[in-house]
Amino acid sequence: MRVQSLLATTCGLFLLAAASPALAVNPRLQQVLPHGGQRGTESTLTLRGTGLEDAEELMLYDEGLEVVSLTVPEDGQRRGRELEIVVRIRPDCPLGSQRFRLRTATGLSNLLCYWVGTLPVIEEQEPNSDFREPQVLTPGVTVHGQITSEDVDYFAFDARQGERINVEVVGLRLGASAGNGGEYFDPYIAILDSNRFELEASDDTPLFWNDPIISFVPPADGRYVIQLRDVAYGGDQNAYYLMHVGRFPRPAAIFPLGGRPGDSLNITFLGDAAGVFEQPFVVPTDGRELALVEAADEFGVAPSAHPFRVSALESVNEQEPNNTREEATPAPAPGAWNGQLAEPGDVDLYRFTASKGQVLNIQVYARKLRSAADTVLTIYNASGAQLAENDDNREPDSALRFNVPEDGEYFAQIRDHLGGGGPAMTYRVEVTTVSPRLTATTVEPRQYVQPTLVVPQGGAIGVQLNIGRQDTGGPVALLPENLPDGVTVELPEDWRGDATVPVIVRAAEDAPMAGRWSTLGLRTGDPDQPDSLVHGLVSQQILLVRGQNNLRVWEERQDRLPIVVTKPAPFKVRLEPPKAPIVQGGSLPLKVVIERAEGFNDPVRVLLLQNAPGCSSANATEIAAGETEAVIPVNAAANAPMRMSHVAVRAISRNPNQRRGMRGGGGGGGERRAFGGSYEIASNWVPLRVEGPHLKFEFRQAVVKQGQETFVHVDVEKLRDFDGEADVTLVGLPANCEAEPLKFTSDQKELKFKVTAAADAPIGQTKNLLCQVNVPVNGEPVPCTLGAGRLRVDPAPQDAPVAAAEAPASDAPPPASRLDQLRQEQTAREAAQAGEAESP
Repeated sequence: MRVQSLLATTCGLFLLAAASPALAVNPRLQQVLPHGGQRGTESTLTLRGTGLEDAEELMLYDEGLEVVSLTVPEDGQRRGRELEIVVRIRPDCPLGSQRFRLRTATGLSNLLCYWVGTLPVIEEQEPNSDFREPQVLTPGVTVHGQITSEDVDYFAFDARQGERINVEVVGLRLGASAGNGGEYFDPYIAILDSNRFELEASDDTPLFWNDPIISFVPPADGRYVIQLRDVAYGGDQNAYYLMHVGRFPRPAAIFPLGGRPGDSLNITFLGDAAGVFEQPFVVPTDGRELALVEAADEFGVAPSAHPFRVSALESVNEQEPNNTREEATPAPAPGAWNGQLAEPGDVDLYRFTASKGQVLNIQVYARKLRSAADTVLTIYNASGAQLAENDDNREPDSALRFNVPEDGEYFAQIRDHLGGGGPAMTYRVEVTTVSPRLTATTVEPRQYVQPTLVVPQGGAIGVQLNIGRQDTGGPVALLPENLPDGVTVELPEDWRGDATVPVIVRAAEDAPMAGRWSTLGLRTGDPDQPDSLVHGLVSQQILLVRGQNNLRVWEERQDRLPIVVTKPAPFKVRLEPPKAPIVQGGSLPLKVVIERAEGFNDPVRVLLLQNAPGCSSANATEIAAGETEAVIPVNAAANAPMRMSHVAVRAISRNPNQRRGMRGGGGGGGERRAFGGSYEIASNWVPLRVEGPHLKFEFRQAVVKQGQETFVHVDVEKLRDFDGEADVTLVGLPANCEAEPLKFTSDQKELKFKVTAAADAPIGQTKNLLCQVNVPVNGEPVPCTLGAGRLRVDPAPQDAPVAAAEAPASDAPPPASRLDQLRQEQTAREAAQAGEAESP
């Protein structure tokens, strides 16, 4: 359903549903066992977690699985903790991850992944941690196993000389492992001979991130042993893996890495131990930018597909040699260029023509398409002068925007950052003119936690979106598709031009309890001018594995959001419209009212879904148990934009009866509901207008002495009229100083505050005098803070000192100083010595 405008009324109907609300327990999935299955078969899955007793539906994100049955165990030990689900895997099911969530009557679970492969799945058999006692298997199977702390698993197989054996491990890609302290399962494999000599080993691979692959040709007939462990000998209860072992192909790269929709291509597969091979491929026309290419030969199908870029650009493949400008491959611009850095030190040059004033976006796709190449892109002019260069542009691959300085020929050079080269170093360059782009992502209400759109019947849920506009601007329109029946999406008109916008998803009282993967489309431009339209989608990055230092190790991107309607919440929330605006530098109380269902008396926390620009509010205000009202103070900065913004509140009631799931499992603790098991709903919208102040105050200098009085004069400039009298209080006075509040009208030109300083008022200058003003608007006081003044406190005046009486005159000479005494003594000695010399 389409919702772009606000509801007709801000309050709306405020009735609780007659149905008794159930205990709100948001389900938490910890494991799916097994973690994968073979396409074309049926598989029984065991889901483990908490809050599963009211399970209703397995919501499948990807196409390829069908749910045959969902069973809730009745015994007390398993009920609420386990589910049994039978799924049918279609023969044409895409290889790789099948993502799903569990919908219950009261909530929605975190995301888990189920991996679909081509081989039958067997279970690891313990004990198999001794090289001398490995689990024996026949190639052509997938082993489902687990690595606990310091565990090493050994598997033996027999092979003939020259018979290719490929091994691929899916560990990190299951998204199931994230232990304490940010440790996660990082698998390592090696192939050993019967004497325990290592023949091949693999840790990380460019194609599959932290998951290893080995393409192995036995040097002789005999028994070989696969060693599988964590690279650091870690592991835990969530360190599961799927290990594919067989004669299937396992190339490391493909060429080309992209093509036009509908084109028929020959894909070359590179890096397999059996050599290079080709197969035909028709580029899909389903409108997606990414396709998957499966490698197949007479021995089977590779367990995981290769990513392939789909775009409408004219493509060319590099023609060797093209290491110099004279040999550069002619290339279209705009266009797409496919190449390979085939050997160490290889560089590829492309020659293209461009016109002065053109602006070209040049984007390399290598790591994004799981190539081993770490590209550097350099642009030269016809004479060989370097004009631009980029390494990775804060992304895995090179990209730059080239402003063409003049008409003529130019050269683009591609090389590896470290001068590397090899079969797996393929790449694709796409050159386009600047085109607008529109994106949006949901804002995490708590770091590493994406919001879940769980909407109770008759209620609503709020979410924020970050809007990305590249080479475009203007307001956005939301175009939701495939919403559950009775659900609408609201984006207020006055927010549509912002970078972050609040959105409310609302369910009618009679909306059926159901869930759908919904698309929230975006659009900018004028619908009456189709050429001006730019479209985009709201997406989520679901964090499944988080490493040390909060490194985002494994995420799943989704362009459809799960929206679920559940049983009613036991309360409703209403935000009362303010009767007056908030002014710059002022504050405004917003009143929140909740209506409780009978028997529900838990505390409820309320906070604004999104503050108006330039405004702030408390992170959470609590409505105490049994209470029904609270006030959220909103403050506007002095430079807050003057505009209208519709605001709403989130209301959260924590459910103390929620059974908490253990950390780890699918999602690694990364997607836990923000407030544990809780009800969360959103209110109605109310208009909040930020206006400029009615007045401008200018303080004059003021001085007061301890124990005395003075007047602080404030010049008043009226900016807007107001009715009645305003109240004003002088604040920020020094300690032990007082001033009486005043009243004044809009025509008053001056305020005189009588300030009294106590005898012990601290001496010095205060620079923080302010006026707190309440201006009456529509019968409501509009508070604001105005002016900035100074007050100096001087010491109290001292009494004049009494002059001392003059001493009577005396004829006696003043006493000799010590120096005079010494001189007199010296004179006497000299006289005595002279007398002795004159004696006969």
